[in-house]
Amino acid sequence: MNVKDIKNLKSISAFAGNFATFTTTENKCGIINRQGEILFPADKYDGAFHIGNGVFGLQMYDGTPGNTYFDANKQEVVDSNVTWYLNINGGVSVFVKDNKRGLYDRNKHVLIPAEYDLLFPWCDCFWAFKDGKWGTLDRNGKVLLPFEYDKIVSCAHHKHFDPQYGVIKNGKASIINPQGEALTKGDYEYIETFNDGGFSIMKQNGKIGVIDRLENIICMTEFTEVEKRDEGRYSRVFWCQTDRIAFYQDGLFGMMDVRGNVIVPAKYEEIGWNYQDGKIKVKENGLAGYIDFNGTTLIPCQYKYVFWSRLFNVYKVRTTDNKRGILNCRGEILIPAVYADIDIDNYYGLNEIAVSKDGRCYFINDKQEEVKVF
Repeated sequence: MNVKDIKNLKSISAFAGNFATFTTTENKCGIINRQGEILFPADKYDGAFHIGNGVFGLQMYDGTPGNTYFDANKQEVVDSNVTWYLNINGGVSVFVKDNKRGLYDRNKHVLIPAEYDLLFPWCDCFWAFKDGKWGTLDRNGKVLLPFEYDKIVSCAHHKHFDPQYGVIKNGKASIINPQGEALTKGDYEYIETFNDGGFSIMKQNGKIGVIDRLENIICMTEFTEVEKRDEGRYSRVFWCQTDRIAFYQDGLFGMMDVRGNVIVPAKYEEIGWNYQDGKIKVKENGLAGYIDFNGTTLIPCQYKYVFWSRLFNVYKVRTTDNKRGILNCRGEILIPAVYADIDIDNYYGLNEIAVSKDGRCYFINDKQEEVKVF
């Protein structure tokens, strides 16, 4: 059966390689190939996605945790008694069994036993939580950092610096190397790893400040909050550029430089992580936009959703009335926000944009001309 024959078709995603997902008006999802042929029908799945290497994740929101994964031959690539939870590069997945997490490879071989409360990939290793303490593992389960830390704050692998971790142990924060040796000597309550510029954010005597690699104090501020969890939202102070810090105070974000000069006062509900292209996503009064590192508005905070695509040099936007469109790199309208759904092909880019409008799903280019895909 071809997707063109589906009467209740709601949307088709852009293709990722040779595959795309589709959704029906009942919000059920399936998978198609480039010919439009249906590989997985949208009869029972609430979510579908292609994760690469010919492997697909299919979800059913029936109370069963995680996803079921299949290959292009419709063969399950995971044992029925294990639920895969996250797929990452290299063909390995974090799985959940008896509420514990472990690591599994594509050949159904357990690399890390399911004995950790939390397990996720970060900085070329896996951070894990067990018996109330944090440590790190390699993909074969070898312990890199022993499980003796109250918290791992951050990690960094810079080309000019040795790998490092910001950790808290017995209430004292420090930066350590992969062997667990301290790289800092100061008495800190919180500390981030050194960034590319050789600066670290720390907290001392209840105040947030910045130090260099010799632990010279560059500045001390009046700000006190380093992190906060509020209704499931996690907020913390962080680097948003080598010399720009997003600080968090009284429930809102602002931005300052390494010497503590405030560039943007605390007025945003969110400031996004972005170290590229000089663009930072922000949210104000519940609506999203973008600013640059000097606080200049690039995209006004007037969208429900906005996303800068570095790959295609455009912004994808969703308006307050849930219409989708595309802006160019200067914030000018490229594709007007009149579509119910819009998605850009990973390979063909703006020459093949999947859209849906007025109950019809089709493909256009950046001149809004309809193009034939299948």
